[in-house]
Amino acid sequence: MPTAPMELRKALAEEAPALHALLRRSVQALAANHYSAEALAAWAPASIDQQAWAARLAGQSTLVAWRNAAMAGFISYDARGYIDLLYTDPDHARQGVARALLRSAEAALRAQAVEALTTAASRVAMPVFRAQGFAITAEERVRRAGVEIARYRMCKSVGP
Repeated sequence: MPTAPMELRKALAEEAPALHALLRRSVQALAANHYSAEALAAWAPASIDQQAWAARLAGQSTLVAWRNAAMAGFISYDARGYIDLLYTDPDHARQGVARALLRSAEAALRAQAVEALTTAASRVAMPVFRAQGFAITAEERVRRAGVEIARYRMCKSVGP
């Protein structure tokens, strides 16, 4: 069965709460087999500082994927090529949303003459980045709300 067409567009400032809700649903559903319940709660808490979240998004380029009038995923990245956030709504997982968002961000960054893309990917996202040509440069552990969370530093050369 073919998937519905997807629209990618810049996020609107007023969508910040919906983007956090999508992030939380994604983490709770898609990362549950990879991280402890404590790690999931620390990574994607139910309540956050909405002003700080909106400021984080405002300091980056954020693209949102829409399919069937539903927010299917989003990506946020900075002008240096660091991909900060990449999340897919669980109802749209494994349907090419993350791949489309990554490709769009990469094209925009190439157009700005960025030579390398970097990220810190979770155990869930690492295979998605790897499939798009990223390589693991380091495995690391970070602390969020006192809980240790494993992730991977990754890089992809896109320059001339």
